Amino acid sequence: MALNVGAVPGKPWRLQVLVNDASVLTRIITSDSGKEGTQYQDLRVDLSEYAGRNVRVRLYHWLVDGKPPGSAYWKTVVVRAV
Repeated sequence: MALNVGAVPGKPWRLQVLVNDASVLTRIITSDSGKEGTQYQDLRVDLSEYAGRNVRVRLYHWLVDGKPPGSAYWKTVVVRAV
């Protein structure tokens, strides 16, 4: 699975990806405080373990403790069969 997600400076958020209730990725999404505007990053999640099966994929946006709340920016989410 390919993701392109972003955050604005000073307002990080936590991305969590679950497959069939198992957490397969947890990442703090931040941006460079020296730049303005939304900054995006590309992430990859290996789903090969689940090839050929029907699964439930959930994507969560969580707040980061001690940081001001910010929006999660989701530019692209792509799942491809290989």
